[in-house]
Amino acid sequence: MKEKMNTILKNIGINSERLTLENNLALVLHLLPALIEDAHIMSIGTAGSGKTTAIKKSCDDIIEIDSFSSAELFGHKKNNVVGELKKGAKLAFVEQITAKEGSEANGWGQDLEKLLLAHCNGDSISRLSDQPEEKMRTNLVLLGNPPSKESTEFSESSTFLSYVPRGLLSEQWKERLIFLPSFLMEKLTSNTILDISGKDFVCKERMKWKEFKIRDEDFNIRAFKEVCKIITFLNYFFNDNEDLLEEDWKFRGFLSIAKSILALKKGEYKPFYFENKDGRNLAYHFLFNKNEREKIEEIHFLRNRVLIKNKNENLWRKIAINIYGKEENLKEYEYLKNKEDSRFSKVLNCSTDGMKLEQEYSQLLTDNLKLELYDADDLKIHKFEQELSKMKSEIKLLKITLNQVIQSMGTILNKNTTQYISPPIFSIDDSCMLNEKLKRFELELKQIEELEISYLNKRDIGIIGDKLLMVNFSDYLK
Repeated sequence: MKEKMNTILKNIGINSERLTLENNLALVLHLLPALIEDAHIMSIGTAGSGKTTAIKKSCDDIIEIDSFSSAELFGHKKNNVVGELKKGAKLAFVEQITAKEGSEANGWGQDLEKLLLAHCNGDSISRLSDQPEEKMRTNLVLLGNPPSKESTEFSESSTFLSYVPRGLLSEQWKERLIFLPSFLMEKLTSNTILDISGKDFVCKERMKWKEFKIRDEDFNIRAFKEVCKIITFLNYFFNDNEDLLEEDWKFRGFLSIAKSILALKKGEYKPFYFENKDGRNLAYHFLFNKNEREKIEEIHFLRNRVLIKNKNENLWRKIAINIYGKEENLKEYEYLKNKEDSRFSKVLNCSTDGMKLEQEYSQLLTDNLKLELYDADDLKIHKFEQELSKMKSEIKLLKITLNQVIQSMGTILNKNTTQYISPPIFSIDDSCMLNEKLKRFELELKQIEELEISYLNKRDIGIIGDKLLMVNFSDYLK
């Protein structure tokens, strides 16, 4: 899947290796209206991030709408003029649809808005008596940037919604438009732009979306259609348009992406892989090719980053999955690069763009964000081997402790000393001892002026021997 993603973006003119996974995925999703019938999208994101480039390279039958009027878009009977949206183009795009924050209108008159809603709904609109019905309905693409030059990034999806003209936040528009997570895209640079002269358009033909059987999900009919359109699109590009069953891991992964996009209309953004087993598996295949996956021993998906430990290595590699992950890597590196603090897992190296951070390895206290890299049978064997190794270590530790006790007893009988014997180091599964140690560790961290801690999450803490360490700490930095 990583190779497929790279190829698609290369054809658009983007070097995907220099961008995060969610940035790449958002770019690919701009091809949706060129491939899927009745897929109208809205994309609001940083200027220069490749939105228009992706649209223009998506297919060969595109029109750009410069101004809005019902006559220009749907035809003028008196002058016998065919409207732009009635000429049968695959898609029509509009730039700079964003209004200033708080604006009540989208600049369209009431009559035109009714026609546009009807068009996006799939209704037949004919303003010329002899105009034949178009064979293919033109998909509408609405593009926009933040209203000010200072607003180059979105801190969260609610900020993204505040830049959407309020007229487009009505339930009628929300039901008809697919909102893309373009706030995850960063401005392209000379390192991320490729020469695409002579390249063909990515989408040759449009196709109807497939109606999938989706159980255990409570979608209304319009949400169901949107989800099916997104899954059809992803299946075409990343599964060679093969048949999909609901039990298929790819289907469940594609569904996690569709649900993440659908939630944007509520002002919610949750990465498709975060706290989602199916999304984690899909992201794993997007991020790493087969050779890279074979080297990985352990992997955890945080909200904005993935932590991997390769075989025969004793370090974490933190890879940013979106722009916020880059910021987190840089924050942690800047905090520790010139500092020695035994309460933190040592930072070793960081790329200048924040894409990758290397850190001393320590076992995380929880596996709730871990992706299991084994099938059912292999997993049983792997867990058995882990338990066996753990038992051997504890038996060895117990032997050492008993020997110390015996030696100490002999020393006491000889009245040479009354030294005390330390108990064995606690097991990571000993929840009582671990919770007590966590409380003490949290109190210790609260003394650090640069940190603000209300609750210490186990997914952010590592352990080496009996020593706790902060591994993921960007959220706690003031």
